[in-house]
Amino acid sequence: MATSTVLENFPAAVNSLFRQGLASMLEGLAPRLRAAAHPTRLQILQLLAGHPRSTRELAGLIGLTEAAISKHLKPLAEAGWVEPERHSYYVYYRLVRGTHGTHGRLADALKELFD
Repeated sequence: MATSTVLENFPAAVNSLFRQGLASMLEGLAPRLRAAAHPTRLQILQLLAGHPRSTRELAGLIGLTEAAISKHLKPLAEAGWVEPERHSYYVYYRLVRGTHGTHGRLADALKELFD
């Protein structure tokens, strides 16, 4: 009788765990999506999908100042979308690929979308 009750409740328990896991995943994903939810930041991500670029290069391509580009890169870096690499005087930013679970898969999908 106890086995029957466990089996009857199994789908509901799995469904509940799935919903909790999904809610947790989406909760962690929301700040990352929020950081990318700006037209200029999406444009930056699109440009970085090709190869790493400096703030100077991004500024020239987008038509903003380097300071404005830096302000847009900061939330993208904090959310894990991009990471900086120092090369002499310049800092190059690259799109983070496949290193953060779901977030990495989103970055990979974004790269494929823009390629």
